Amino acid sequence: VVKSPEWLKNSTGWFLAILKQQNDEVIVPYDEIGGMLADAAIERGLDILGLFGRGIGGHDRFYPDYSPDPKLGGEKALREGIAKAQERGLKVVLYTNGQLLDQDCSWFWPEKGKNITVQSSDGNLVSQTWHKYHDAPARVHGLACHSCSTWREMMLQLAKDANDLGADGLLYDQLACTSPMYCYNPDHGHPVPAITYLEDRNENMKYVQQEMAKINPEFVVMTEGMI
Repeated sequence: VVKSPEWLKNSTGWFLAILKQQNDEVIVPYDEIGGMLADAAIERGLDILGLFGRGIGGHDRFYPDYSPDPKLGGEKALREGIAKAQERGLKVVLYTNGQLLDQDCSWFWPEKGKNITVQSSDGNLVSQTWHKYHDAPARVHGLACHSCSTWREMMLQLAKDANDLGADGLLYDQLACTSPMYCYNPDHGHPVPAITYLEDRNENMKYVQQEMAKINPEFVVMTEGMI
């Protein structure tokens, strides 16, 4: 059992905010993380800020690219916003998705994304479609195979990136809520077929947590739901 840091065990609650939506609408710029968002959390007696939609694509778009968005203020403003919230006594947990790879992310999908995705017995790639706004197209995402070491290392790198920004933790969304499935991709380094989203998912989470504990013992690795 992972030994959680005291700040997490004693937390009063989580204030979640989506900074930018799937249709590119800016809701909360980075410079309000330590301002308006911190005010709202403190007024409600909550001591963790959960920041969703914080990357360049907004929420459920361009995954797994979570680069700081110039429209939200850029990297410097994101770092300063996180630091200001922490100065006010809050912890900050950033969002990432534990499985989605946006097929319309032109700088990632063609070269890497499709090669990490779960493949069914007929050769098709397993995907999910998320469509949240009439003024923006639906986003089709491949589901990453957790028996693929490339994805495991990317999960770790996303946690390192969050820690480098000054965050106190990273949430891997959806990850504990997906049912196991077969993957037939012969290039993932696993037997064909292999069952993914089973023990491989658990091992990946343990791997990320253990590696991050070496870097920052107070950094937390979280997921949605229960495994």
